[in-house]
Amino acid sequence: MSACRRRTRNFVRRHPSLLVRAALVLLLPVHAALLFR
Repeated sequence: MSACRRRTRNFVRRHPSLLVRAALVLLLPVHAALLFR
């Protein structure tokens, strides 16, 4: 678990924009569902 977390941390340091993009992709459907309820 700790090794995986370390790997993720290194990945986030190298590619922060990818994490932001992933967060947006994850949040968009939820936001759309809340809007079009």
